Amino acid sequence: MLLAVIVLGGVAVVRLFLWCDQPRSRVLTIGMLAVATSYGLALDSVDRFLDPRLASLGANLTDLFQLEFLALGLWALGAVCLRAVGRNRLEHVWSAVMCAIAVAVVLTWWLGDGSVRESGEVFELRDSWSVVYTWVTVGWSGLFGLLMIVASVSGLRADGPRRALYAFLAIGLSCTVYALGGAAVLLLSPDTFPRFYHLFMNLGGTPALLFLAASGMLAIVNATRRARTAD
Repeated sequence: MLLAVIVLGGVAVVRLFLWCDQPRSRVLTIGMLAVATSYGLALDSVDRFLDPRLASLGANLTDLFQLEFLALGLWALGAVCLRAVGRNRLEHVWSAVMCAIAVAVVLTWWLGDGSVRESGEVFELRDSWSVVYTWVTVGWSGLFGLLMIVASVSGLRADGPRRALYAFLAIGLSCTVYALGGAAVLLLSPDTFPRFYHLFMNLGGTPALLFLAASGMLAIVNATRRARTAD
């Protein structure tokens, strides 16, 4: 996981050099930086280091920041995918949905035990608001995964940018597997969800981060080719 976070973050930083020359690539760069930051905050060593130092502001703040950065990243990736398949009009709907979800995460953390009771993960808490917090997380993963799958398949059938869409399709499938598996665990054995979450973060999250890094590299490669052609 650590290696995947470093690779994704490194590609995102390199893409910052394209910020001025390729303004259309900025949203993807923001998404990559946000996702890398989110998964970086999810690392056990980072979580253990930050949570005690942020305790005066609220418990489990690292978990909250992790999900908020992930919400930003999923919004950006969803917007990029919609643009890639020519569904620009749906961007406003997607932005409104992700904004509502981000607010819901903050509210359920604040209203539940997550903001006052320190734990390894907010997912470990079983008060009603923390349970809603967990379901919101699973639900948005499913929604994002479905968007990526439908948009990618639509773009591939219409001869869209195939290599990028294949990467988005893989990410969408990964998120959908997480959402379906997470929902099943929450319904059948909710106490084991934290273990499922960590398992998915390592086994499912790592390839998803690498696929995202690969899609981000395409713009760098294409920019290099254009520069060589111009010379």
